[in-house]
Amino acid sequence: MGSRAQAPGEPTLRPPPYTVRAAIAIEREDHAMSLEITYLGHAGFRLAAGEHALVVDPFLTGNPKAVHEPGDIRCTHIALTHGHADHLGDAVAISKANGAPIFAAFELAEHCSELGAAAVEPMNPGGQVATPFGFVALTQAFHSSSHEGRYLGMPCGVVARIGERTVYHLGDTGLFSDL
Repeated sequence: MGSRAQAPGEPTLRPPPYTVRAAIAIEREDHAMSLEITYLGHAGFRLAAGEHALVVDPFLTGNPKAVHEPGDIRCTHIALTHGHADHLGDAVAISKANGAPIFAAFELAEHCSELGAAAVEPMNPGGQVATPFGFVALTQAFHSSSHEGRYLGMPCGVVARIGERTVYHLGDTGLFSDL
């Protein structure tokens, strides 16, 4: 396969030395502001543009592939794809430390609230919430979503409009076999 030239202003994405299980698609717009994408390990990412940063699925503590500690994470918002420990991870601790709301399926958001999250935004697939950076929307995903025997709502993908970019984090969907 040949390589393509990088467009001016396009973010440079370098793959980590191991497989990334979460899929990310970036909508390209020539006039877009810079979007910084930081891989946090497993399915976790930090998306930052300007003064806003969205963290998705921050499983750091106990994750052998985590490249950051929970106390290192600075963000304004958090989104969760589902309630499994390897996605919920450190979301509540990061929410408390940053005063960041957690966007998640209704039952998962309520669970995070019970655990002491700074704020939650309960949602359902198909729903979209406006944010200071754009929006967060949840999509349908085929997986399960529970933690310590408790059902935590429907698993979801996360679509976020941040800066002038749109990012789709698929979560752990089994929509079709190639995901």
